[in-house]
Amino acid sequence: MNQHENDNSTPPPMARPVDPDTQIGIGFMSAQIRIMRRENPEIWERIDELAEGNFDPFVFKKLFSVSESNCEHCGYNLRGNVSGVCPECGTPFLVTAEERRMTSIRIFDALRSENPDRWRTVSENFEQKRMNDIKQELETEGERRDTVRRKALHSWLERKRRGAKE
Repeated sequence: MNQHENDNSTPPPMARPVDPDTQIGIGFMSAQIRIMRRENPEIWERIDELAEGNFDPFVFKKLFSVSESNCEHCGYNLRGNVSGVCPECGTPFLVTAEERRMTSIRIFDALRSENPDRWRTVSENFEQKRMNDIKQELETEGERRDTVRRKALHSWLERKRRGAKE
């Protein structure tokens, strides 16, 4: 007799962990977050700051956009699949970057509205950082421009000296 035949509490060996409320796979959420962090770093930088380094995806599980469609070729339910390929028949499908961006924005908005005082602090910090980055960029650009001008002037003076000697 197989160990799993009478034990309903233990999932079959190949079962993936799934949240019972939303039926979203844990692997799905992890993959979505990894992709969203790479595609939308400016949003996720603010999410991390708002969550103070303690972002818990399960708090926001209902905000994840999950494809409700079926595979066009075989009809397999693609809900929760982020691989871009139907696992049943191998037909490619598209989970758009826009869907992932909208999920990132929904998470950000939820965090922001959950704690407006924290958002005000984060917002001020990011604005200050942005201003410092712009100031640094302008200074760097000015130094670069001055260097180019100095080189051009030296080159011109060198040509003049050579011309005067001849």
